[in-house]
Formats: sequence, C-alpha cells, structure tokens
Amino acid sequence: MHESLALPVTVLPDGRLRRDDRSHATGRLIGVMASTSRSFWPHAPWFGLLELFEEAKSDVSDLPRIADAINVALRELGIDGLSILAVRNAPAEYGERGFNITITEGDGVSVDHHLKA
Repeated sequence: MHESLALPVTVLPDGRLRRDDRSHATGRLIGVMASTSRSFWPHAPWFGLLELFEEAKSDVSDLPRIADAINVALRELGIDGLSILAVRNAPAEYGERGFNITITEGDGVSVDHHLKA
C-alpha cells in the first residue's frame, strides 16, 4: 500500500501536515492575491488585488467589484467549481481592515473566510 500526500496542505506549529479543504485553501490564495500588486506580474495583472482591497478601505461600494475580480482570477487560474458570492466588511485588529469572503462550491455549500488586508 502506498501512502500519498494530498494537496493543498498546511504545516502545523508542531511540524505535522494537515490537508486543507478546497475552500480554506482558496481563502488563503485570496489572501495572497490581496497582498499582491497588479503590477507584480505583468503577464497576469488579474492576480494582484492589493489595489482593489486598498481602495475598498474607504469605499464600501467596491466590495461587489472585489468579488467579481476574485472570480475572474479564479477562472484565470483554472479553479472551477468555486465562486465568491460576497465580500463584506468585518471587524479586525486596530489599524487593519477585515473582510469576510463567502466562498461557495459547486454543491452549493458556502463557507465564510475571514481575511485581514
């Protein structure tokens, strides 16, 4: 019997590995996109969402635009069966901005992911 490692994974504080579910891994990916400038990869400007998240700090009407931009990025990355239903403001630590992102899978299950930006 061969054992294999299923991706994506998270390294736990004790060094063990934990397999992440698809929506959690997507939430972490969105966190990377939220901290990447659109000019970082000229061949894939749709990946960098830093400017959109920064602009949304002062204008809540940008939140649907962020959801649309994330969905475009997911399609460009070839991630099918997941979509972003909503991006909402959420409480965060002092000096940070928090967002709740609702991720839905093809089976209709929705998961909220908290993101600090």
